[in-house]
Amino acid sequence: MIRTKPRIAALVYLLAAVALVWTFPAQATVLTFDIFDSTDTIRASSAGANGPLDTGPHAAYGDNVTSDTMSVGAFTYHYGSKWGFTPDIAVAYSDGGTDVSRYYNDTVWPGADYLESPGGASRLFYWTFTPASGKGVRINSFELFSYSGESHSGTWTIYKDSIGGNVLDSGAFAFSGPTLYSSPLLVTTAQLDYLGSLVLEVNHASGSGGAFALDDLAFNQEIPEPSSAILLLAGVTLIWIRRGMC
Repeated sequence: MIRTKPRIAALVYLLAAVALVWTFPAQATVLTFDIFDSTDTIRASSAGANGPLDTGPHAAYGDNVTSDTMSVGAFTYHYGSKWGFTPDIAVAYSDGGTDVSRYYNDTVWPGADYLESPGGASRLFYWTFTPASGKGVRINSFELFSYSGESHSGTWTIYKDSIGGNVLDSGAFAFSGPTLYSSPLLVTTAQLDYLGSLVLEVNHASGSGGAFALDDLAFNQEIPEPSSAILLLAGVTLIWIRRGMC
C-alpha cells in the first residue's frame, strides 16, 4: 500500500529546500580600500603606507575577510559587505611590469586603489581571486575614476584560472570630466560565478598614468554550490519517499 501523505510531504520538502538553495544569498565583500592605523583612528597615508598592494604593507588586504573591520599587523582594514563575508577567498594584486597597483589616501582620494603607470607602456593591472577547494567566486562590480577630471579609456576582462585564460566576461570604459572619487564610473559584470580562480584585468589604454584609480571592488563567495546541494537534497527526499511506500 502506497502512503501518499509521506510522499506529498517529502515532495513539498524537496521543493522548499531547492528554493532555499537557489535563493540563499551569496556572501559578498567590497574592497573599499579604507585603511587606518593600528588604533583605527587615523587613515594610513605616510611612512610607506601608500605603498604597492602586491608586495607592500597591505598585500593581505582582501584576503579571507571575516569582518568589516580587521586588524592586520600595524593597520586596521575596513570592508563593505552584504549577507556575510568571504572567509575562503584570497586576493592578490599584480601588474604588467612597470605599473603599480597601490593603496592611496589623500584629501582627493580618501582610500583608493591607485593604478599608477609611471611611463610604462603596458598599463595592465590584475586582481586575482582564489577560493578554497569547493568554493566559488564571482566578481560583481567595481568603480573607476580620475583625480581631477582627466579623460581615461580602456578595457576590462575577467579570466578563468589565470591571466590570459578563458574569458568569462569583458567590456570597455571611457570617461572624462566629472568622473571623480565622489561620482565614479560603476562597472557591473555579468555576475557569473566560477569554481576556481578568477582574474580581473584592467587595461588603461589612454589617460594620465598618474590620475587613475579603482575602488569598491565587490565580489562574492558562492556557498553552497547549487548543483551539489540539490543532488544531496534529492537523494534524501528519495529515501523518504521509499520509506513512505513501505
